[in-house]
Amino acid sequence: DVFDHVMWVLDGAPHTIAGQLAALTHDLAKPATRQVVEDAIKFPKHEELGAVIAEQMLKRLKFDSETITKVVKLVKEHMRPHHLSDSSEKSIRKFIRDLGDDLQDCLDLAQADEGATRGPLRVPSNQKLRDRIEQIKNSPVKVSIKPVLNGFEIMKALGIEPGSRTRLPEIGKAGKFLLDVADDYAAEGKELTKEEAAKVLQQEFKP
Repeated sequence: DVFDHVMWVLDGAPHTIAGQLAALTHDLAKPATRQVVEDAIKFPKHEELGAVIAEQMLKRLKFDSETITKVVKLVKEHMRPHHLSDSSEKSIRKFIRDLGDDLQDCLDLAQADEGATRGPLRVPSNQKLRDRIEQIKNSPVKVSIKPVLNGFEIMKALGIEPGSRTRLPEIGKAGKFLLDVADDYAAEGKELTKEEAAKVLQQEFKP
């Protein structure tokens, strides 16, 4: 059952406060999301609801904001490594960027989760994903953490005047779009330049 599973995950998860709390709370939402589909038990989006429950619980217990933020992130993202091993380079680059400093802890939690489900494995269950992550990290084109254009440069490219409230939401959307484009370029071994970024923005966000 879920209780026994969580006890096993605790053994394999990172032995830190955040790592153990993430292991303890990662499946809290399984009872609430349980469904039987064609004789198979499913827990759709249990990680998303679990992150909400974990945040509420840790706030009630007066944990510090840094610990809460990390645990909530790990609970919400702990299923992603299970599906990424055979994904595109673009998807893995986004995963690396999204997890940031919590990447290793997320991989370790996912590994403990799978080990507690299928039994201990001699080779880490997500070793293929770990290898691909290292390969991407060591590639000539690094993972983009921020858009190649800053907010002012995006405004200039799109002709947005300072104080133009109606078009302000475009700046955030444009930044996320540029990160997506940068990942496409990187998958082909190319780096997105400021000039190219301005051009693709103007094409994508025509007034």
